[in-house]
Amino acid sequence: MADEGARERWNARHAAAVISEPAEWLLCHRALLEAQLPGRALDMACGLGRHAVFLAELGFRVDAVDISDVAVARLRELAAERRLPIVARRVDLASDPQLARDAYRVIVNTYFLERSLFPHLEAALAPDGILVFETFTREQAALPGGPSDERRLLARDELLSAFPRLRVIDYRQGIVDTEPPAAVASLVAERKRER
Repeated sequence: MADEGARERWNARHAAAVISEPAEWLLCHRALLEAQLPGRALDMACGLGRHAVFLAELGFRVDAVDISDVAVARLRELAAERRLPIVARRVDLASDPQLARDAYRVIVNTYFLERSLFPHLEAALAPDGILVFETFTREQAALPGGPSDERRLLARDELLSAFPRLRVIDYRQGIVDTEPPAAVASLVAERKRER
């Protein structure tokens, strides 16, 4: 069952929002992403599609999913206008992840935390595929902005053990120098090819 309250909140937020630049964590791993070309990429909880657009411009065919029909409609318009290979769909990821197995060379998940999806993300990565994940930690509760509900915040080092089938390539945790500052954990990991 879709979370109508969440959908309505995100619709209101995205109606007046402007697409922003891709996350710095994603940009600083551009070479790893480009090594995954050609192929498909997935932008989880894509919002207005800042990462979907970046990945499509790199050369990926991108699936972008979000609970907000407003965000999905705006991303579809932008993709059509720029002629980018992005398929945007409205999906309630918490109740119905709809992720194809072994499908994606790259999966990006930023500032969306639904722990029940962790095994689905692992399974959706193609062998040798890359997961880029970044979201808030519990330290965020003491800072302005971001969620304060502990269910939406990572515990210390939780992200390091969240994906046991993946090999960690890069990791950081702490306060990042953004405006306003944010307490985050950031991961880049690779699905190990099974022998």
